[in-house]
Amino acid sequence: MSQMPSFTSIRRGIRFVTFDATNTLIRVRGSPGELYASAGQQNGMDCIDANALNTSFRKAWKSAWKSRPNFGHGENGLSLSVRDWWKMVVFDTFSDAGYQGPRDKMENTFQQVFEDFRRGDLWEVFDDVRPVLERLQADGIALGIISNFDSGLSKILCDLELAPYFSTIVMSGELPYCKPDRRIFEHTLRLMGCHDSQQALHIGDDEEKDVRGCQSVGMHAVLLNRKLSPGQASINEDVLTTSTLSDVVKYIASPPDSHTC
Repeated sequence: MSQMPSFTSIRRGIRFVTFDATNTLIRVRGSPGELYASAGQQNGMDCIDANALNTSFRKAWKSAWKSRPNFGHGENGLSLSVRDWWKMVVFDTFSDAGYQGPRDKMENTFQQVFEDFRRGDLWEVFDDVRPVLERLQADGIALGIISNFDSGLSKILCDLELAPYFSTIVMSGELPYCKPDRRIFEHTLRLMGCHDSQQALHIGDDEEKDVRGCQSVGMHAVLLNRKLSPGQASINEDVLTTSTLSDVVKYIASPPDSHTC
C-alpha cells in the first residue's frame, strides 16, 4: 500500500465526516428489477423478467435524470413533483421491458413501488456502518449525510435506526441542486457548523459525485468501493480508496507517523 505523508499531517484535524447514503451506508434488499417484478405480479401484471426490468430501470433512470435532473427539482425550468418523477421512471421501466397491459395495473404497481421504497425493511445496513458511526461519535466527530436522494430517505433512516447518529441529513431532492454541485457540500457544512472545509471528510462510492464534488469545496475524500477485496485499500492524491468503512477510522485516527491503513 502506498505511503500517505501529506494526509497524515492533517487528518487528526478532521472534526466533521459526511457520508453518501446508497451503497455507502445502506443498500436495497434485492435488485430494483426483482422488486418491480414482484410488485407487478401482486397487481395482476403479466409476468415480466426481473433481469429485463433491471436493464430497463437503469435506462429509465438515466433518461429521467438527464431530462428532469434531481427528481424533477433541477434548475432547467422543467420541474416535477418527486412522485411524478418516480412515476415516469416506473412507467418507462415497465414499458421498455415489454409490458402492454392495462394502464390501471401499472398505476397500482407504481403506487406500491413508490411506498415500498420508502420503508426501511426494503433496505439493509452494511455490517461495518454502525461500529464506525459509534466510534466516530465517541471521538466527538460530527456526522452528516449528503445524498442524491429524495425526501423518502428520512423515513428509511429512521426505520433502520440510523438517523440518531447524524446531526445533519441533506437530501438533494429537497434542494435545487445535487452532487457533485459544490453548493450541496457548502450547504451541508454550514448546517453542521463547519467553518473550515479542511476539517471535513466526505465518504461516498462515486468518484465524480462524491470525491470530485467534495474536493471542489476543499473537503477531504474517501472513495468507498465495496467490490474491492479486503486489503486492497490504496491512497492516490490524498484520496483513500477502500472496500470498508473500518479503514476510515484508521485513516483518521492513526498517529501522524503511520503510513498504512
